[in-house]
Amino acid sequence: MEVLCVWGAIGVFLFGLLIAVYWVLAMFTDTGPGEFAREIGAQMGVKNNLSLIVPYGGLAFLCASPLGVPAIAVSAFGMVLGFVGFFLLLVMLVGFLPISLPAWMYPEWHVEWRRRRRRERLAGENSWRDTSRLEPGEPSRPEVGRTNNRSSSEATHPSPDSSGDDA
Repeated sequence: MEVLCVWGAIGVFLFGLLIAVYWVLAMFTDTGPGEFAREIGAQMGVKNNLSLIVPYGGLAFLCASPLGVPAIAVSAFGMVLGFVGFFLLLVMLVGFLPISLPAWMYPEWHVEWRRRRRRERLAGENSWRDTSRLEPGEPSRPEVGRTNNRSSSEATHPSPDSSGDDA
């Protein structure tokens, strides 16, 4: 009987670990499996599914897994784990209520934040690349008074074939 309890504890631990991996993929990655996890979460129909229900449910399973071992279940450590697991289940049940949470608790916010950071990083790399290709003597930034993207020498000394009226 004791061996069966240990195998049950291992199963509960692995299930909690699987839920935690699912939540991390859905919340913090912008990969194909992460997109798939977000689609599954969106189809469940609960607003706070990936914000409260999945992470706190996974943590509750992880806390409950050592309670399958009889020596741990009767100890003070087992009591603490039981109370923590019960609290996590209560928080998970709050996730079924249609309440609004801060924006950073939703996976959509994290996806947009990662995309914005990626765009900023690429823009920074591209601006560095663009300034490294400048001709010698050309300013690295556009001048404040420049018009029509002409250099200052073109603005003050028009070419002979232009009328000079397009300034």
